[in-house]
Amino acid sequence: VTGVQTCALPISDACNAANLATKKPGTLTIGTDNPAYPPYFLENTDGSKDAFWQLGVPMNGLGFESAVAYAIAAELGYEKGKVEWTYIPFDLSYAPGAKTFDLDITQVSYPPERATAVDLSEGYYYSAQAVVTLEGSTIAGATTVADLKGARLGAQQGTTSYKTITDVIVPSTAPSVYDTNDVAIQALIAKQIDGIVVDLPTAFYIIAAQLEGGKIVGQLPVSEGPDAEH
Repeated sequence: VTGVQTCALPISDACNAANLATKKPGTLTIGTDNPAYPPYFLENTDGSKDAFWQLGVPMNGLGFESAVAYAIAAELGYEKGKVEWTYIPFDLSYAPGAKTFDLDITQVSYPPERATAVDLSEGYYYSAQAVVTLEGSTIAGATTVADLKGARLGAQQGTTSYKTITDVIVPSTAPSVYDTNDVAIQALIAKQIDGIVVDLPTAFYIIAAQLEGGKIVGQLPVSEGPDAEH
């Protein structure tokens, strides 16, 4: 998601650091959500924690999206010290209105309606949606989408994960919506819902690091070609 002029590769003179009209002259401001989820953002290798950023630390260049962001910055002529990160809640990253960032990288999928308010890049990652639950839950043994129809499901607001519940699973109970995946996980632990829907890489991180006794029920069908989620 970008708040500056569109720049094609190879980078033209109009799209290098000296000529870009960024929010802060001489600096590229990049937005992302917080917690910054692995594997898109990773913790510091020395184990040190950041006072603000949770789970992953965008500034260290580790993790897929952090590395992509710094690679873009380098192509534009911004050295690492000229890159600043700012917290942007996911659903505000693509909302209409003025932006406080030059670009945002936070697993923003490409439904056409989002492209009416902001510029979206071509896909840099393709992913399926997945259902996460607790071992022993009513949906732990589900093997088909039909097996999820009676489930109480939840997802982060404004995400394609939520849209997957409403448009693909279509459960008999209205899905729950949460400000963040972390809140959804807590609702799952409290058994307020039976499962949450997230993208597949995030699902693997949740069951490995955030959810004791967690299980990936399965991944949802994805479309082929240009309509695949990216």
